Amino acid sequence: MDVRERPLGTASQKYRLKKEVKDLETGSWHPFSEHNFVLTTESGTVLGYDIRNPSASLFEFEAHEKACSNLSFSPHIPNLMATCSLDEYVKIWDIAAPEKPKLISYRKFGSGELFSLSFYKDIPWVLAAGGSKGEVAVWDIEENEAISKHFTPFLDKSTVPEEDFDDEADEEEDSEEEEAKKRKQKKGGKKEKLKQMNRIAEGL
Repeated sequence: MDVRERPLGTASQKYRLKKEVKDLETGSWHPFSEHNFVLTTESGTVLGYDIRNPSASLFEFEAHEKACSNLSFSPHIPNLMATCSLDEYVKIWDIAAPEKPKLISYRKFGSGELFSLSFYKDIPWVLAAGGSKGEVAVWDIEENEAISKHFTPFLDKSTVPEEDFDDEADEEEDSEEEEAKKRKQKKGGKKEKLKQMNRIAEGL
């Protein structure tokens, strides 16, 4: 629906879900693709659509055993999507995988049923979730080897500060001492940003 239209909804499109798919929980536009959006449902099903073809979904899959309460797209990695659920899990998906999104990894946060989820825009790999226990949990997903190995090749470096990624060509020319210094600086900067995130979480 274009909210600028008058009367409102004259050119709106309708997307009818299957009967077995329960109420919608949330929806989000893809930050890198203006025509695509994803919906999550009470039944745990996640659906992707292209507004240019409303008659059929791009993908539809069972992401969680309970209601999929929220989702978040990485602002730095186009094919990385995270979902959370009342089953207390956060799951990391590759939405560009053939046929349907591929589960890369998952984690139980220990924050109870999860309702909110968001990537931190200033750091490519940091994800925060809030749950029924009144806590905000922060996850540096780069520390997960499966996630880091799978998604690093897709990282859009134009969206990331230079100190937050390693340039392989430069590494080959650097001495071991210079490489160690770069790694230390990168780790220190990232650690400080994570501390900032934790302070924000504690204040909520």
